[in-house]
Amino acid sequence: MKLDLKNNQFGRLEVIKKIDSRLTSGGHPVAQWLCRCSCGKEKVVSAGSLVSGKTKSCGCGLVDWGRKRGYQNTKHGFQSKFVSSDNKIKWQALINIQDRSRRRGYTSDLEISDLPELTATCPVLGIPYKKGSLKDKDASPSIDRKNPNLPYLKQYKDNLVFISHRANRIKSNATVEELEKIIAYMQGHSPE
Repeated sequence: MKLDLKNNQFGRLEVIKKIDSRLTSGGHPVAQWLCRCSCGKEKVVSAGSLVSGKTKSCGCGLVDWGRKRGYQNTKHGFQSKFVSSDNKIKWQALINIQDRSRRRGYTSDLEISDLPELTATCPVLGIPYKKGSLKDKDASPSIDRKNPNLPYLKQYKDNLVFISHRANRIKSNATVEELEKIIAYMQGHSPE
């Protein structure tokens, strides 16, 4: 008995017409159908793959599924190619926070949702953020505690802000008085 699959819907695929059968390596014919996916692409699919539910799209369904899973993937550090660069930056900042808090003798209870929003530019130096490297990370975003005496805990999440790595390094553990002295020194010795 021959199946007529024309105009049937299988997942995202609508069967358009039957095309020439292909032969398996053993010489057996396999019925093939030309299908149109809901995304607009056409794909040739065997009757068995359609009827069994093995093939439900041109491949776009798998991409969408992978994208969805990637957005939800917290287990592997938001490293899916489908995750926004902001979330990747926040994930790395969270790892650094957890490491710093452990070295200071406590466990941070912060989650990625507790971290501040990431702007396009450093609020201190006004430079646009860009991806850094081991040799040059001045313009890459880094997490800063406005008050360096407060720990990395949920109750102090408003103490956190993203600033450039350079601004964070300049600020580091310097006091306002020390920074004022450095400014005075630089102004007194700058070339005219």
